[in-house]
Amino acid sequence: MPDIMINLAVTGPYQNLFTYKVRPAESAGLTPGCRFLIPFGKNFKTGFFIGFQNQPVTHRLRFVKERLDLVSPFPSPLFDLCRWIADYYYAGLGETLAAALPESRWQFERLGYFCADRRDSRPGAPVFNRTVTLRDEWAKLVRAGREAA
Repeated sequence: MPDIMINLAVTGPYQNLFTYKVRPAESAGLTPGCRFLIPFGKNFKTGFFIGFQNQPVTHRLRFVKERLDLVSPFPSPLFDLCRWIADYYYAGLGETLAAALPESRWQFERLGYFCADRRDSRPGAPVFNRTVTLRDEWAKLVRAGREAA
């Protein structure tokens, strides 16, 4: 059975999709958003499955190293929203998908860094857990000024 070609959005500021080969066993049950570990230059990066490549390519393709997800971490509406965000803001689709992954880190202004809670979050009611607080240098300076006066 011949190898299958897939299009991947790679994490980073890349606007275009990259085509890789995958063995038939690894392509079973693929849905948009499934992640792969792929050779990219001299390093490895994460690639998000976008679709199958049906047109023949003239250049030599590399195989994916490993499939990271059996099921896409993105519900279909979230995946579609990420595609829209990447198109509207002219951002890399891989970078947009990486930022939207469940349990990815978020920073809220002057509060700290948070990650989305996969277990307690519900559609329309996200739950965030604080992972790191921000140091409040300004408050220390104000207190030091009051003590000096």
